[in-house]
Amino acid sequence: MSAKLKAIAAEMICSLSGSLAMEGDEAMQALHDTHATQSFEEQGKAVTGDIQSFMEDLLGGKLGDGDQNFASLEELVHASIAKMQAQAEAASQARRSAGTPPRKKTATQKKAEQQALDADGALRTMYRQLVSALHPDRETDPVEQLRKTALMKEANAAYERRDLLALLQLQLQVDLVDERMISSMAHEKLSALTALLKERVKVLTSELYKIERQTVDEFGLPMYAPLSPASLKRHLTSQMKRLEGDIEAMQHDLAQVPDDRYFKRWLRQQHDLRYDTFDPLDFGGL
Repeated sequence: MSAKLKAIAAEMICSLSGSLAMEGDEAMQALHDTHATQSFEEQGKAVTGDIQSFMEDLLGGKLGDGDQNFASLEELVHASIAKMQAQAEAASQARRSAGTPPRKKTATQKKAEQQALDADGALRTMYRQLVSALHPDRETDPVEQLRKTALMKEANAAYERRDLLALLQLQLQVDLVDERMISSMAHEKLSALTALLKERVKVLTSELYKIERQTVDEFGLPMYAPLSPASLKRHLTSQMKRLEGDIEAMQHDLAQVPDDRYFKRWLRQQHDLRYDTFDPLDFGGL
């Protein structure tokens, strides 16, 4: 092969093996280092060094101890976070030292705080009622004791996460809720519990959004595509067909590689595909 074709081949080997080396494939890292002008480890250190310089300029000071060079990007990220936290704490301490008088609470803030106190009190009361009704040591029947132990664990977990709905469902299971109790509850308590339920809805909505974003990222779905079993199946089927086509093309290329003429022509085609750019001002093809 000519020097140009050898350079193209080396570049392709480094590009393909480098992406696999990033996943921890030691054999691919060795292959990359054989054909690269700079080893995989050296490239990683160079990238880490560039990011370190950027973060130090951004944060206005050295990261770590003096002129420390970080061995990995993960260590650099931890050091950057620690530096930002230290700066935030110093700024907070400076504000406290300045003696800025606290702002007076608004009526809305006072109402929200009172609702929170009422909600905490209602949650605590409901939890204590469940503890009293479900205490396993007070049960002589072994089967019922196991059931109450399991329900008691659910009650503890629900109380820790302030899950009013779960506590109410547990109370219904052990017959601790009736209409008369709810109707006799003070208006302030009901308002507090309603606010607590709204807070729980917001938490669950946020968790649902995170799960949806994780699903979109994991499966490579369009950013705002509607999520459903049918849409996910269609997307995965399309992905599978595309990957099967890629595998078929690779198998064809592998079968043709022993043919020198084909291989050289293939190298040029791959190089052109990698660097073929669209110029909107180029009207030569019209």
